[in-house]
Amino acid sequence: MKTKLETVKEVNIIRIVKEPSHIPVATDTRYNSMHIVSSKTGQNASQTISLACEQVTDHKFIVASVFHNKLCWTGSWLKGKGLNVTCPDGHAGTCTANVKPTNPSSEYLMGKEIGLDGMCTYDCGVVKVDDVRRFITGCSAVPPGGFDARFSIGFTEERKYPTVTTCTGEVVLPLYLKNYNTFKDIMIKSIDTGPGFGQI
Repeated sequence: MKTKLETVKEVNIIRIVKEPSHIPVATDTRYNSMHIVSSKTGQNASQTISLACEQVTDHKFIVASVFHNKLCWTGSWLKGKGLNVTCPDGHAGTCTANVKPTNPSSEYLMGKEIGLDGMCTYDCGVVKVDDVRRFITGCSAVPPGGFDARFSIGFTEERKYPTVTTCTGEVVLPLYLKNYNTFKDIMIKSIDTGPGFGQI
């Protein structure tokens, strides 16, 4: 992935981008549990994988990934034998868990772990209708049959960036953004850094 990141930075340098290391990405996260497999948040996930794809080149390279695993079969087996063990790394041998079972499965936290802090820049500060469509639907063009889903807007009290569920066309806007210019700047950053899959 490091060579792919360098390739993207070289493209940014050729395009004379002010900050070549600022790379717009689209992220998507998959949640797995003992009972369900889902791309929706809030599930009782025991495993979570998040991928970040760059949006600079036509290749759309995967430039970062994070895998969280709450499962440890060795730990479960030892607990079944009556031993008091905790995972991760609470027993001798190889622990397959890398996060505590009580940790939340959060795309936001996984994005921060990848190194995406949502502060990528949009140099010209202009968003086109095509950019908004791609942000909400993940589609670079309107499909021949159009869109079958209705788009919806929701609101949250959480202090986070606007999020989009591309499968359902739902945009969730934070209510703390009271100032128009702040709202505009954050929307531009969200649209620019999050076209495609998942939530930012």
